[in-house]
Amino acid sequence: MKIIVVGINHKTADLRIREQAAFDSAASRQALRELKAAWPTEEFALLSTCNRVECYAAAESSESLSPDAFAKFLFALRNLDYEQIRKSVYIKTDEQAVRHLMTVASSLDSMVIGESQILSQVKESYSLACEQQSCGKILNHLFHASFRTAKEIFSSTAIAARRVSVAGVAVELARQLFSDIRSAKIVVAGAGQMGQLLVEHFRQIKCQDITLVNRSAQRGCQAAQEHGVQYGAWKDLEEYMVGAHIVVGAASAQDGYLFNKDKLKQVMRRRRNRMLLLIDIAVPRCFDPEIERIDNVYLYSIDDLAQVVQDNIKLREGELEQAVEIICRS
Repeated sequence: MKIIVVGINHKTADLRIREQAAFDSAASRQALRELKAAWPTEEFALLSTCNRVECYAAAESSESLSPDAFAKFLFALRNLDYEQIRKSVYIKTDEQAVRHLMTVASSLDSMVIGESQILSQVKESYSLACEQQSCGKILNHLFHASFRTAKEIFSSTAIAARRVSVAGVAVELARQLFSDIRSAKIVVAGAGQMGQLLVEHFRQIKCQDITLVNRSAQRGCQAAQEHGVQYGAWKDLEEYMVGAHIVVGAASAQDGYLFNKDKLKQVMRRRRNRMLLLIDIAVPRCFDPEIERIDNVYLYSIDDLAQVVQDNIKLREGELEQAVEIICRS
């Protein structure tokens, strides 16, 4: 039996490639079905986050599932030419693949070491594979072992001290740019997991004027009520942006960018060019990168948060050796 993982992440591929390769929930289900149709006897689980796309497989042998054929098939599902992105793709097998999953689940391979969100995302990807019946006894054992290892690392080390997520890093950036962050008018576009995490972080630093805008009114109203913030209708997003100090994009654009340069220029004219901070943590992105050329607009994407992330990583480097020892024992 052979275990294989193929993938890209924030260390190997830039945001442009990652957003092209990203699978949402529906696309992940379809991908697992197509993988099983192509290799009926093998096992598959797909993990897609803002910082990585990885697919794990358990195969009878390298002959029954070639790693290169596997990688080519996976990225073709997102209309990516494997040969053109080969330098960004990593392939790990057997013990290396096992240790890689444990490293990922334990957040040691995250942009922000010690963030707990990735473990939830790994668990969700495993649940999705079980739902689609693409997982079998080998991957079942592998994923549960990674969950146990992550739990041990979080409980026996300080790797998660001052725990943050990408959402937390985004809020930290806002605090650096606004001296009176508590009185800032904040709009969060997207009531998914990342959007709600952002709301939680802003609430933790006592921000009072937060509006959560979402495509689905039912989900948006429910999330806003749970977090004690205002709900805004999706059709009024532009109106909310006119009055905001900070706008965070946490909702992936379905067909192109939510806001291109010309559309945001119209918003800025209505704002009389008052400073606007845009933090784009969605993949694919909400805001056209050209927007950063507009006067008084400060646009930060996930990759732009790297410096803040590095500051947090330094706080946890001292715990890495102990965490790696735990993985090696597992």
